[in-house]
Amino acid sequence: MEPIKIKLCQDFDSLQQGLGLINLIDLQYHPGSSAKDFYNQYQYQVIACLMKQGEVIKWKNSKELLENEELSPTFEDLILANVLRKIHIRLPRLVRAKYHPLIRGRKSLMDFKDDIFVMVSTFLMKIKDNLLLASKINGDLLERYVNF
Repeated sequence: MEPIKIKLCQDFDSLQQGLGLINLIDLQYHPGSSAKDFYNQYQYQVIACLMKQGEVIKWKNSKELLENEELSPTFEDLILANVLRKIHIRLPRLVRAKYHPLIRGRKSLMDFKDDIFVMVSTFLMKIKDNLLLASKINGDLLERYVNF
């Protein structure tokens, strides 16, 4: 990595310390952008917040962390689920409908991450179509009610 990039990453990491995961609230997905890039950005912010060996966890009776935190497989699944929800609040339901039957045994959501990212635009189009249809149906019902 170039020296300037390393410095920028270090500066970003130092800004994150003390702020925790609360910064994720402001992270927004922009329609038309890459879901995978958004995931990477979200995941990077989570990783920047992981605690290091020797740091003190005040809410756990000031317990000192014995080793650096790492992302667990369950935490990775949670990150992916959160990213899907931030892209669109209805997206996780469509992902669950498609992938739930495939997640058996030792498989997890992360096992389908790449395929999910390929499908995001299709899922978003389906959500848009459903919203347009619901809007039309509701508009027709409202028109009938008003013209009664």
